[in-house]
Amino acid sequence: MYSFTDTIEASQGATLPSEALKINGEYIENQITGYRTLYVSGRESLAPELTMIESGSRDGSVLNYKRYPVRTITVGYQLLTASAENFRKAYNVLMDILSVEDSELIFADEPDKYFTGTFTSMSDIDPGRNCVTGEIEFTCLDPFKYSVDEYEIEPESDGNYFAVQYNGNYKSYPTFEVDFYNDESGEENNNGRCGYVAFFDDEEHVLQFGNPDELSEEQVEIVESETNTYSVPTTKVLLNHSFKKSNSWNGVKSKYIVNKGIIYKSSVQTGTIGAVHSYNTTAEDTYYLAATGFGTGNRFHGPTVTYTLSEAATDFELSYAQKMCIDSSKDGKKQCGAFQMILSDASGNIIAGVDIYKASDGTKGRYRMIVDGKVQKEAEIDLSLNNKFFGQNRVADKKKKITEIKTVKSSSITKNGAVMSFNLGGIKQSFTFNSIKTKAVKKITIMVSKKANKPALKYNGLYYAKIVKNYSKQVTETIDKIVTEYHDVQNKFNANDVFVVDSSAASAKLNELDRSDLGALGNDWEDLYLQKGMNQIGFSYSDWVESDYAPKFKLRYREVFL
Repeated sequence: MYSFTDTIEASQGATLPSEALKINGEYIENQITGYRTLYVSGRESLAPELTMIESGSRDGSVLNYKRYPVRTITVGYQLLTASAENFRKAYNVLMDILSVEDSELIFADEPDKYFTGTFTSMSDIDPGRNCVTGEIEFTCLDPFKYSVDEYEIEPESDGNYFAVQYNGNYKSYPTFEVDFYNDESGEENNNGRCGYVAFFDDEEHVLQFGNPDELSEEQVEIVESETNTYSVPTTKVLLNHSFKKSNSWNGVKSKYIVNKGIIYKSSVQTGTIGAVHSYNTTAEDTYYLAATGFGTGNRFHGPTVTYTLSEAATDFELSYAQKMCIDSSKDGKKQCGAFQMILSDASGNIIAGVDIYKASDGTKGRYRMIVDGKVQKEAEIDLSLNNKFFGQNRVADKKKKITEIKTVKSSSITKNGAVMSFNLGGIKQSFTFNSIKTKAVKKITIMVSKKANKPALKYNGLYYAKIVKNYSKQVTETIDKIVTEYHDVQNKFNANDVFVVDSSAASAKLNELDRSDLGALGNDWEDLYLQKGMNQIGFSYSDWVESDYAPKFKLRYREVFL
């Protein structure tokens, strides 16, 4: 319990009480005339609950475990108004302020820390009075308070480790980010590949992802004379183009053919394409490949670009990211358009593809998953401004009851034998057809279009596209003479990948897609954390990665207090 505030003296000045409550970014005193915080309780250190075990005739008990219970914070207040009407208006505003779940609670005497709590009760007040006192109760399911600032740490210059001076008095679970080598060359190469990454502390608690035994190349010994033939799995990057910079498209457009591609249905290939801003900004890294002119047509029409692979790929993984949504203008719901990503063979037959289109007013469109030239699945999809698939990110504003939306934007199409798998912004579906087992992709066509004379979608473009060929290399083994050969192997991580590990949620994401399968079964999620004082957390990655192509590591955390 903190000291009592003299409200008679306080009402004569404009200063806030020392324990004034800022909820979701604004003090209540600044929103309601006549409101004043009197006192606060429940912010003090929280005592743990102990679970103990008694053993026979042994004196005392043995500690089994301890935990911290839910925290309850009580705010005493006074409300002074000039009339019954003003009193009711003030209470309506107060209830609106308190109605947000999981509110951010900051107190004036400790502005650098916050609790997360939900309003759960309010004391009764005397009826018929315009000057009252009462209590507001918040329940904090998470009993700890956190630093307002989130800290980001770079590795120390003399080694692969983070040195963190942690000033909280309770453990904090950090977030790790790994940015693999950024390859903007547009050429076929294996730069930036990596087999695993790991994080560990001084007590040998480890978070490991990928396979530490995975090599860049596999050594194969071949014996001559007696012939043996076997297959070695390997990969080859056939396409890796990013369009996020203003000059990205100019650097690679000579490798593409415009408006002569293989597309689904009878859309008209016309218009021009180039680098366009995907946000209302002129900053680099915000561009994408989009239509700069749609031409004319009485149905869906717009430009296409087609890339021919240096060699056909029977099994592959195509990954790409796009933005596709209407804007928030008055006429935004009238915007129409389509996006196609089509993979075809050398003869122009469609092997696989995606067709997303919006053909009428509203916020909804439809998507098609295409295999072997036919639509295997068609369903509705949200194309509003902040849709979770390909929309624009939205920043949270608790005061306005606006939640954060972080959209996926990333998709993939994978072929493994007779199985074609789609991950369309998080919508996953697989199809099995023996008819495609031996078919190979040779060309990739991207189309961005609008419908007839309707206004085009405000946002419709491609950030990057990458295709990796998976195949088995035939190796011949002979007896008598031993020959050593080296072959590329399939690696977990590649150039331009971004890998994020949130140890507080025990989650891992690769290019914004959940990849819990990359984590080792024995990962020490509960035991790898920051504690008060100096902490040293090391990291490692495949030792065969050359220093020029090494991944970059970051650590982020908030301080946690009882």
